[in-house]
Amino acid sequence: MEEKENKDILFEILEKKFKWSNGTGYDPTDVDKFFDEVMVYLQNVNETLDRKNKEIAQNHETNLKLSREIVNLNEQITTLNNIIQEYKQEGYGRHSTHLKEIQTTNANDNQTKKTRNE
Repeated sequence: MEEKENKDILFEILEKKFKWSNGTGYDPTDVDKFFDEVMVYLQNVNETLDRKNKEIAQNHETNLKLSREIVNLNEQITTLNNIIQEYKQEGYGRHSTHLKEIQTTNANDNQTKKTRNE
């Protein structure tokens, strides 16, 4: 709605008729030049606003995506902290097989990544 109002104001500015007194009025060429400058200025302002609004929308989407990623990572941290606490309470020996599996999986993943990079 503001865009329509801005266009209406611009139209009023461009269509403004000045009263002329005998030799005491403004030069029409100067008035026209001024309004042309006003029109260019307002168009630039509108373009800037449109660009900024698009940037805000894009940044909002990025922020939402990153917020979801943070929540997911925090959940993973909580899960891993719970597992660590279980290991501490039950003793590391009971979980040595599971720890070896995790280490083997990590080693295999690292080797795969290294092979892909070569």
